[in-house]
Amino acid sequence: MKDGLGRCALHFASVEGQECVIPYLLRTAPSTINVCDTNGHTPLALSLMSGHLGTAQLLLDAGANPDKTDEEGITPLHKASGFNDTKGIALLCEYGANMYIQSKGGTPLHWAAGGGHAGAVEALLSNGANPNSCNSEGITPLVMAAILGEEGSEAVGHIVNSKACTSSTIVAQGLTALHIAADIGCLKSVKFLLKAGNADRAARTVNSLGKLPIQLAAEAGHREIVRAIHKRFPFQDAGGSEKKDTSVDEIMTMFVNEEETQRAEEGETRLPQTCGGNNIPITGQTKVTPSNEERKLADAAKEEGNALLRKQMHNEAVVAYTRAIEIDDGNHIYWSNRSAAWMELDNYDRLMIVPFSPSVSVYSTETPFRFLPEQQSIRMYAFMPTSFAFYCFVFFRALVDAEMCATLAPEWPKSCFRAATALLALKRHEDAAMAAWKGVKIDNDNEQLKHLLKVCVEEGRNCSKQQQHQLQQQQQHKQ
Repeated sequence: MKDGLGRCALHFASVEGQECVIPYLLRTAPSTINVCDTNGHTPLALSLMSGHLGTAQLLLDAGANPDKTDEEGITPLHKASGFNDTKGIALLCEYGANMYIQSKGGTPLHWAAGGGHAGAVEALLSNGANPNSCNSEGITPLVMAAILGEEGSEAVGHIVNSKACTSSTIVAQGLTALHIAADIGCLKSVKFLLKAGNADRAARTVNSLGKLPIQLAAEAGHREIVRAIHKRFPFQDAGGSEKKDTSVDEIMTMFVNEEETQRAEEGETRLPQTCGGNNIPITGQTKVTPSNEERKLADAAKEEGNALLRKQMHNEAVVAYTRAIEIDDGNHIYWSNRSAAWMELDNYDRLMIVPFSPSVSVYSTETPFRFLPEQQSIRMYAFMPTSFAFYCFVFFRALVDAEMCATLAPEWPKSCFRAATALLALKRHEDAAMAAWKGVKIDNDNEQLKHLLKVCVEEGRNCSKQQQHQLQQQQQHKQ
């Protein structure tokens, strides 16, 4: 007999950790040992998720399959790795759990690294996990950890120290984990990566824009990272000769000047304009005002995007709005519409990669909401169309566009709606509520924003309750 979630008595006993009941249930209904509920959870998976190791061991001793997957290819080891359950990982590995099964996000090591769970990463590596394994899109656990910045730095250290790791693995556009850490500004990860066996190759690799890790660090103003890379692998001139005597200040100045020169050649200049009343310069606008003809072309591209959006051709709509922005990036409507189009994307297999317009320096923009954490990481890494990164990519891009819309039209309530919608999708409930509240203050009669604010608060409250429940389970597990 099963309930509405497809759970039988063994599922309930496993959730509750009723070790005295488990043997009886296994004798009377042995066929239920590997049965999945409607969520794809076996009794073994539920016992581990509930922190009941004793129950899990009873099930494994009775022949529970540690590699049973749900519909998305997720095993109990994936779940234990994602929850940083080091004891659960050790138990599953003791019973021969397969560490190389790929879910949509990758192996259990991908799950651990992608969550910044250093303990789980260490446990998996000590049991023979392969640090060089790639998911279906060629992303390694090291890259997943590096993208997290400080949160993933300890995981980066464990992976690099496993000796078998290759830090120079190319991700896309020539990017390595060292490029990522240097650009984000995570000195701790950079120091770990510089000790890797193939660190010299990573340090000398250029991305598709011809930039080295040290150059990205210099352009982003990360002086200590420039110093660390230069000390380990001295800066080289155009001819490949090492310049050990070149100072950090000279390297910083040289690369920053190159970046400014490149921007000038592309027609981008920073306007003496501020936003949010904080006297912070903004970018994202070009010095030359579009001509009437250019504005007509931009409006035509916008109308094309609107038509495509109505036909639910979301990828194509994003491309059309991007053309409008490239012609006239000072029009807030274009940014708002593209933000809406990003939010409609739901299939990473069909995703068209649309880079930021060369004339738009979104990554250096300070905006009224200030909800974008590491904007430099967004500009470089959020394009990865993987099952791991897809939703972050889409929702972050929607948020970036909403921020630009708010910068250009700070008193327009729809910009607040766009930002709140993207933040809610990113599960950043408090920030989403703040954005919605800002919109309500601008337009107190806007029922759409009022409803969104209510949803943000309610979902935030429910999420907080779930987190408290998980914390209680973890504390019980430790006891």
